[in-house]
Amino acid sequence: MIKDNLIENYEDHYKYDCLADVTYYINQVRGVIVCKIKPFTNIPFKFYDGTNKEHAYRSFFDMCTEANVSFVGKATCMAGDTFDLKIGKRIAYDKALIKMLKARDKFLTEQINDMLTCVQDYTEIINDVSNRLNKAEEHLFRKIEETK
Repeated sequence: MIKDNLIENYEDHYKYDCLADVTYYINQVRGVIVCKIKPFTNIPFKFYDGTNKEHAYRSFFDMCTEANVSFVGKATCMAGDTFDLKIGKRIAYDKALIKMLKARDKFLTEQINDMLTCVQDYTEIINDVSNRLNKAEEHLFRKIEETK
């Protein structure tokens, strides 16, 4: 088994707002390539502009870094096919990347649901305070009318 840390196109890591340690495990005899993507955020985003979207993405990658999470994809050469290292690496990488993006989407959906719950809670509080203020205002106007 050969361990290969090289990838042909490092720009792939930047497309998804993170840097990642990509490691390939290659077994040419069995026709298997495994790709392990381990995202990390100790280097600033290439396109970071401080928006909430990037903050949310960064939260996901910070979580991956803290929890030591990695995503694995496997490409297997079928019997009778010719082993192609480049194609196998691309397939394994894409499978691992899909897992990472699905996890990111799940994380972001949970974050959005939490925010929506907070918004609903604050909306109820604001409505309650607004109702109380309206009642107090009505009471004040009645008292003013009574004193005339």
